[in-house]
Formats: sequence, C-alpha cells, structure tokens
Amino acid sequence: MLKPEHLGLPQFPNYRPVQLSAISKILDSKKTSFILNAPTGVGKSLIGISIAKLKNEKAVYLVGTKQLQEQLLADFPDIIGLIKGRENFPCTKLQKMFPSVTALDCTHTRDSPCSSLPFCEYLEHKRAALSKQIVCTNYPFFLSEANYIGELSHMPLIIGDECDCIDDELLSFVQLTITPRQIAQLNMDPPKFKTKLEAWVDWAKGALNTINQQVSLLEEGSNWDTDDIPTVRKLLHLRRLRGKVDQFLREVDDSWVWYPEAMSDGKESWVFKPTWVSKYAHGYLWRHGEKHLLMSATVIGHRSMAKDISLPEYDYLEMDSPFPVSHRPIFYTPTTDVTFKNKQESYPKLALEIKAIMAQHHSYHILVHCVSYSLRDYLWEHLPPDRLMKHDTKNRNQVLEEFKKTSSPKVLLSPSMERGVSLNDDSARVVVVAKVPFLSLADPQVSKRAHTGAAGRLWYTRKAVESLIQSTGRHVRTEDDWGLSYILDTQFGKILENHRELFFKWWLDGLKEGEKFLVGRKGG
Repeated sequence: MLKPEHLGLPQFPNYRPVQLSAISKILDSKKTSFILNAPTGVGKSLIGISIAKLKNEKAVYLVGTKQLQEQLLADFPDIIGLIKGRENFPCTKLQKMFPSVTALDCTHTRDSPCSSLPFCEYLEHKRAALSKQIVCTNYPFFLSEANYIGELSHMPLIIGDECDCIDDELLSFVQLTITPRQIAQLNMDPPKFKTKLEAWVDWAKGALNTINQQVSLLEEGSNWDTDDIPTVRKLLHLRRLRGKVDQFLREVDDSWVWYPEAMSDGKESWVFKPTWVSKYAHGYLWRHGEKHLLMSATVIGHRSMAKDISLPEYDYLEMDSPFPVSHRPIFYTPTTDVTFKNKQESYPKLALEIKAIMAQHHSYHILVHCVSYSLRDYLWEHLPPDRLMKHDTKNRNQVLEEFKKTSSPKVLLSPSMERGVSLNDDSARVVVVAKVPFLSLADPQVSKRAHTGAAGRLWYTRKAVESLIQSTGRHVRTEDDWGLSYILDTQFGKILENHRELFFKWWLDGLKEGEKFLVGRKGG
C-alpha cells in the first residue's frame, strides 16, 4: 500500500483511505483538468503534493494567501520552493536602506543587467525556489510572472488551491484603475465625457504614447546605478502603468463596466472591469500548464464555476467531511432580515442576539463575521466592551494572532475572516454569521453580472454560499476539534428554500434549523 514515506514525506505516517481513493481517481483521469471538492480536514495539500510526486513532474502550487504559503512551506520544507515577492528582499546595491528600499525598486531588465550581479538576494531566492520540483506562490504573482516574465509558464502541472477564487484573481489581474495622480503625472486631462467608454479608450491610446515617451526619456543614457529613489520609482510606476494600459486596450470591449470610485483622500479614481472573465482565462492562466488540479473546500455548483472560468475538460470528485457531525453543529436562529436598507431595524436585533450568545458562551472565544465595517462598528458600540476586539485592513493579522493567543475569552468582530484563517481548538469555539455574505451590489461589475439573466443570479447566490460555508469552517480544523456556528440572518432561510442543492450534504447534516444550543456539551 502506498505510504507518504515512499514519496519522501516521512512527516505523514499514513494516508487516510479517502486520500488514497482521491489520489487514485486523479491519477486515472484522462482529462486535462480535475476539480477536487474536499472539505477542511481531508488533507488537500498532501493529496496535491502526492500527485506531483507520483507524476514526477514539475508543478506550481498556487494559493490565495501568504498564510497558506507559509503553512505549505512548514508542512513540506524539503519539497516546496516558496517564491516571495521582491518587496521582501533588500536591493543589493542599497542594502542599508532596507526595508524602505527593497528589490521591488530594481529598474534593471535582462537587456540592462544590474552592475551588482551575479549576486542578487531576490534572484537567488527565486532560483532556489525554481530548483525544487514544486514551486509555491500566490495567484497574483503567478499571473504576472507567467504572462510577463515567462519563468513560470509551460508547467506540466498547475495545482490551484482555493480554486473558487480564480474568477476573482483573474478579474483583479485584468482590471484597470486610473487615479488622479496618474493623470497628473502624465500631464494629461481626463476625457471630457468621462461616462463614455469610447472616450476612455481614446484617452488610453494617447496615454500609452505619453507613457512610452516618458519611459524612454527616463531610461535613456542611464544604467540606473543610483540612489535617486523617487526617480527610480517614477520609472517603475510608468512601466507598470504602461503594461496595464496596453492590456486594457487589447482586452476592453462593450461588456466591460467603468465607474468612478471614491479614494481615501476624497478624490475620484476610475475603475474598468470586464463583466465576466471566462474569455481571459485561457490566455492568462490555463495555457501556462499542461494539466490542472483544482482544489477547494467550497466548489459550489462545479459546472457553473467551470463555465465562469472557461476551464478545459475536467473530471470532478466531491468528498465527505471527515469531522463527526456532532462536533460541528450549525444553529440557524432566524433573528432578522439583514439588508443595507433596513439596517436601522436589523442591527439592534442582531446586537441583542449576539449579546445573548456572548452570555451563554461566556468562557469561549467567539468570532463574529460582520461582512461589513458598518455592522462591525455598530456592534462595537452596542455590545459589552470588555471582551471585544476588532481590526482594520493594516493590523488584521496582528489582531488575529492576539485573539488566538489571549487566555481570557474574547469576541473578535471582523468583516474579513471568511477565508484563510485557522482557529483550532480553544482559539475559537463559537462562530457567528451575523449577515449572509452577499457581494455588494453597489459594485457596478457585481451588479451587472448578477443581473445578467439566470446565470448571473446563480453566480451571485453561489458566491454567497461559498463564503457562508467558508465562514462556518474557521474553527473546526481536526477530527478531535469541535465548535458551534450560529447563522442569524433570515436571508439564509430564503437561500436554503430556493437553492438547497447548492449546499453540500455533509454541511446540511450539521444544520439545526430553529434550534438553540443548550449549555451542557463540553461546558458553556
């Protein structure tokens, strides 16, 4: 019988039967792509690494967060080559200026190499990672590297973890944002008719010519052995902007949306996005690998997901949860209908229910999924303050670590902890989903897609279900672990009534509709 040690993985004593079954089915598949739908605890990463080892092929392992990168490196230190971005390394010429100046400030190209070569800490790190059989990086780095540098292209195998996020990753890669600062730097006026797409296309053509002229002037007659960092960064910014504007002109069509977006300084930027990304998936992603193994705990409606990202022919396997149902109950306690329009009525009701949950589970850490900062701020003001914690976009990871390590029972209010967070054992015993995590229809791209017939409506619901299932899986991470989940928003009941087929059987098995948790199981 196959064992992990046969593949150089002695840190794992044995494969579980479900892992062996999945490995066998993936290896037997004749399709170019395979989707593995495996809940938390199945051990997807071991399955993915084992496939690459058994095929004896070079592979790139893509993840969505830095935390998952570090976790893979910790689990597979001798096999994984982790590529980090340039910003993590000093510039060889200006090492004393690190971290204010990093390898991200390098202006050199293959045609104009750095005078400090052959040694560059970033390039050495990258070479070491590429020398391993399996290279791990995140989706944004891979999309940029494969399409503009080429070193991660032509891979025999692409392993895509959290594959239900590929749609969003492609969207981020293709979209363009034009800021007032960029317009001023180019010494150009914005188009007269800013609400017309064709006006922006004409503007972009002129902008591209201007960018090329400015880049040529900055590059001319200099080897860039300089510590004039502002000028260096101006050149790098122009190069990146040139690439984005050129991509925009190649890809934009009438299906795109464009809209003004308020910036933190009160000024207005312009955002341009495709409504759907399926037409870009092959050119920017799939062509870079001969075969693709896509994995997630929440592949909701695999056929519609595959269509959204134009996935080549594929086989599909859905696995059961390895965790006992009694360890992961989900209590649907319909409290109020939570929408933006009725928040004056619904927020107070949510606060009262969450206050009761806090009192009932007074000795446990609790994570409250707020979905929005608006709800987070209201709860912060209306719940008992002694246990509360919150974070912003800058200190999210720091606050999360404090929450996990503190001995006194805390309640973390968060709008952004649905994914990539492991709250094992006593680091959290209770999760509260205060609001169903629908994408905001205030985003014109989301609104246009959601209102594009039946496919759009299904996509909109599917994304909410994905986030909902992810949210209730943050705190039960092993077979011996246990935790309780509460769903308070009555919008959930409507989804369950109309789209019960989108939920996995293993998840529904743990659902307790209209029930309350009774103190007594493992304490309260």
